[in-house]
Amino acid sequence: MKKIIKTNTKEILYFIGYFLMGLSSVVIGNSYLFGTKRFLICEIVQYISVAFFLLSFIKDKYKIEKLLSIILIGVVVFFSTIAMHDIAFGLYGLSVIGATHIDIRKIVKNSVINNIVFLIIVIVPAILGLIPDDIYHHENMIAHGLGFAYYSNMPCIVFLCTIAIYWLIKSKIVERIFLIVSIPVHILVYKISTVRLVFYLYILFLVFAVVFDKTNKQKQHKFLRWIATVMYPIMAAFIFIVTFMFEKFRALSAFNAAINFRLSFNLQGFQKYGIRLLGQKIVTEAEHIDFNFINHYFYIDCGYVYMLIGYGIILFIIIMMIYILLSRYAVAKNDMKLFCWCLVICIFSTINNIMFVTTLNPLPIIGFNLIINNYVKLKKRKNNKLYKICQNAATEKYKK
Repeated sequence: MKKIIKTNTKEILYFIGYFLMGLSSVVIGNSYLFGTKRFLICEIVQYISVAFFLLSFIKDKYKIEKLLSIILIGVVVFFSTIAMHDIAFGLYGLSVIGATHIDIRKIVKNSVINNIVFLIIVIVPAILGLIPDDIYHHENMIAHGLGFAYYSNMPCIVFLCTIAIYWLIKSKIVERIFLIVSIPVHILVYKISTVRLVFYLYILFLVFAVVFDKTNKQKQHKFLRWIATVMYPIMAAFIFIVTFMFEKFRALSAFNAAINFRLSFNLQGFQKYGIRLLGQKIVTEAEHIDFNFINHYFYIDCGYVYMLIGYGIILFIIIMMIYILLSRYAVAKNDMKLFCWCLVICIFSTINNIMFVTTLNPLPIIGFNLIINNYVKLKKRKNNKLYKICQNAATEKYKK
């Protein structure tokens, strides 16, 4: 008897686009694998990725209210992409709005597989000496780029893959084995890269994983639902406040130094660019020292600040709402691993612009997917209830 293999054209097109998007941003644009012409190649691959995402979107069927919601978000993403002059951002937006009707576990699995492949195809040639392994000296430590353009890229990818794999695992035994095995892996990554903030966050993730594993899954946790609602707005407000206040207080200045002067760059970003409705292009500067021994490095690492300045007020609000609703959904469904993931990204975004980088962090895709699908289901449920009420009323009137 022959086996029938079912293929989903929309999914195939989407995941090709998703892979190319990751290849362009993680490998081509941020490593030495494609040589000196990597930025030109990166742009070409990005446009090919756009084509696959659009073809995937066209292949799907939508209810009218769902289609209108997606188009509305798509228009905002389109105009923000033009304002920012950033194809990568447009791709992140397409990966979010184009994932409707695709199983979220498949998306997360593809994200993990893609990033593991990206790590291998960059790190192995660097170890073999085929591409440069940039070496950085700081704080009496030596950090290796391992083929990536900056030494923090590799630990960030490994860390985010660890959280995604943890969420995918269903077996408790396998889950615990994975967490134990991940400890020496992250210690090795820290020794190679010396990125201490990511390593500290990994330790915090382990603590959260253990604590939430002990949480009663049968109980409705009102306090956690409250935390899920306020943690992103409170974290954003905290970062904005300390950004404008750190120069006035010694403790905040010490905090700024501890997080590698990220507050200074946040303030510089606000002063230089301000805030707009639909975002703007932020010009970064690679680390270089001029003849006066002044370092001209400039990059806004904080996700909350980068979103507000770079993406604009409208998208900042939309993305924050996606994360809030996703976190509340995780608590309501007692998916403590998903809530743990949301909490880690909430904290990680204070030092890394990761909130909407869907190649490494598929949470916006999961959140938008759940919101769009559950909204339609909820509306149907309400309409059915209304129909039954009207039907019962009509029946009673007929009896009279």
